[in-house]
Amino acid sequence: MIDGEPHGSIEVYYLEERPELDEGPFTSEERILIEGMARSLSETIEHRLAEKSLSVSESGFRNLFENAGISIWNGDMSALHDALSQLRLDGVTDLRQHLKDDPQAAADLHKLIRVTDVNKATLELFGAKTEDEFLGSISRIFSSNAVDVFVEGVVQSLEQLEVPEDPPDSEIEELGELVLVEDGEAADELPEVSA
Repeated sequence: MIDGEPHGSIEVYYLEERPELDEGPFTSEERILIEGMARSLSETIEHRLAEKSLSVSESGFRNLFENAGISIWNGDMSALHDALSQLRLDGVTDLRQHLKDDPQAAADLHKLIRVTDVNKATLELFGAKTEDEFLGSISRIFSSNAVDVFVEGVVQSLEQLEVPEDPPDSEIEELGELVLVEDGEAADELPEVSA
């Protein structure tokens, strides 16, 4: 049985005729063993089918990500989440004002985002040949108002999400999809990345 439906069968039998016992020629202990083996095989097949489905899904996502005509960055924001949680524990209730009053704290938060992956359009946009080249030069990419744009994006995202004290991982992942675009900055004005 896979997903509650039969998808095949296994036949177990003796090569010679046996007397009828508890359940046909099998003892109750043998029946328990056979059913356990069938369950184990079914679970293994379900697991492999799920892995295959996940692999197909991931491949499709990767293809969309890599071939999108727009710049897409994937990042790890877990350190940012921890820092924001600590600010809340420290009594900060107005994040926007706190970061306006302390620009260094805003810059420090900005540095906590770890970019883990970018697509081909990002490499083309910034003139990088490889992802490693781009990621190694990322600090030179942001203009002087990048921190201000970042702060506003984080504050607006938190206001929309109303993130609880300790959000589940799914909400942290939603924060990880935050995309920031600076006003009035055209693609040809963005700095190129060079090794």
